Amino acid sequence: AAAVLDYVPAERVDEKIASGKDSLTIEMKPTKKIIEEARKKRKSLFIVGFKVESGVSEKELEKRARSNIESGICDLVVANDEMKEGVAFQADTNEVLIVGPKDLKVHLPMAQKIEIARQLVDIIVDQMKT
Repeated sequence: AAAVLDYVPAERVDEKIASGKDSLTIEMKPTKKIIEEARKKRKSLFIVGFKVESGVSEKELEKRARSNIESGICDLVVANDEMKEGVAFQADTNEVLIVGPKDLKVHLPMAQKIEIARQLVDIIVDQMKT
């Protein structure tokens, strides 16, 4: 598992950036999608993608998650909206939407992260058998 940055600074600065400026602008460039590279190298690999969105509707969350299924990059995608209270990074709880092939759609309601993880593992194992 990896939480990879979507963007990195376009240029590396080898020296200290002087303080005292009113503002600082850093140009960013997109990083390579490691998950896409993994799929290219190992077609048979079972890949579960994780997608964190911000302030989207349930329908849009599903649409964005499903795009990685339809493109063939992921076998399952676990998506959530970090703007919901009690979800994602700053909480001990989570609520996720899991999408997969053949219109698979599972909503795991708000629960402790350990419980979400248990249910997720069960779904992954079940999907790997099919």
